[in-house]
Amino acid sequence: MSMSWNPATGFYISPIKLDAPWESDLEALHFPKYDEYIITEAKARNIDENYNFLSFKSIDGKSSTIKPRSDRGEYPKDYTWTEAYYSSPAIRSVIDWFKVEKTKTRIFQQLPGGHIAFHHDWDNQRLNFDSNELTVRIWVQLDGDDCSYRLSNGDVDVSFSLQRGQFIILNTDSVFHETWNYGTKPRNLLNITCRANSWLKNMFELWGEPQTIKTMEKSYNVNSCGRTH
Repeated sequence: MSMSWNPATGFYISPIKLDAPWESDLEALHFPKYDEYIITEAKARNIDENYNFLSFKSIDGKSSTIKPRSDRGEYPKDYTWTEAYYSSPAIRSVIDWFKVEKTKTRIFQQLPGGHIAFHHDWDNQRLNFDSNELTVRIWVQLDGDDCSYRLSNGDVDVSFSLQRGQFIILNTDSVFHETWNYGTKPRNLLNITCRANSWLKNMFELWGEPQTIKTMEKSYNVNSCGRTH
């Protein structure tokens, strides 16, 4: 029986963990203090400013640019890989592991004590975006500090923590979300916005068993039964 999750209203919490030595990449990155776009968004949506961003794919190819297009919805062709992407081989291997067309791609660094209140976004609803071009977000936990997440789509409301390398896929238009960082260190979350293709929808079949996948070894593949080896 074929199994898939619904990218329009559902969400997926992976049973697998991705692994690469990305800590050295993170140490080498410089996170600019939040810019005017982030401050404006935080005030408009009543969320705190205890977070930083660094782009790996942006509308102008700069690592410091966070804002999306303002005239219409997002398409992969609008975005360019940045210096942060090319200078971070371990993080790049995680980004490339996801076989999807990507738009904005960045690290969302939530500072200690940070709380992003319950909200939803407008990746697909914004500016009459084409419903046939559905985008979702992939969140990959890059560290194991004391942080937690809450997701709710109206049918399911769940709070949980992620282990290092574990990831979530969700449509942030229809899935309300909330995060906390209770730890003493920044929480680094790789945040990929992408097209919802068949590879992504069929994660249950492709990667259904708990396992760790080393993204830099290039030794993984999927056979016809969805097993990895």
